[in-house]
Amino acid sequence: MQREIKLEKPPAAPGANSNGAAPAADGVGTQSSARDGSRPVDSWLATLREFPDLALIAGLLLLTATLSRTFSTGIQIGPFYVTELVMALAGTVAILRLGADRSWRMLRRLPLPALAIFWAVGLIATLRGLREFGFSLVSEDIGLFDYSLLLPLLALVVLDRRRQETLFAVLIACGFAGMAAFTVVYTVDQISG
Repeated sequence: MQREIKLEKPPAAPGANSNGAAPAADGVGTQSSARDGSRPVDSWLATLREFPDLALIAGLLLLTATLSRTFSTGIQIGPFYVTELVMALAGTVAILRLGADRSWRMLRRLPLPALAIFWAVGLIATLRGLREFGFSLVSEDIGLFDYSLLLPLLALVVLDRRRQETLFAVLIACGFAGMAAFTVVYTVDQISG
């Protein structure tokens, strides 16, 4: 015999907003304003304006989806590509916004032992590759390490549903932007023969 479990919404905390979530300086615990009757695009743009670390990641994703490898590896400052610099800047902004203690608490939610193993194996492979092939042939493989840093970066940046919804919308826009860019490049290539 199964028992029916009825879940009730807990009472709102003192000082909570209309959604029942306590207001916070960094926006944690807030709900999407799209549910409040505003247009979703306006809500997403407002979220990007409010959180510059999320805006940096969104811009990076859109430019990478649209311009592909040309953007990712075409702009270089010293030994660093633009992707690495923007990720470092977004991470710095997120850590400054959260503080070191809260940042560490957010990162501890990740599978850190698995990431540590992945990074250790990557470091060993990189050292072996550098010795045998040199930096120019190994630098693209090092990019896999760079992209694995997105996981901890997103753990620091995407802290609530509002930011998740915004990032999801950005990823959808990236897909359409990438398809449009591919269509233009493919069409020009076919026309030029």
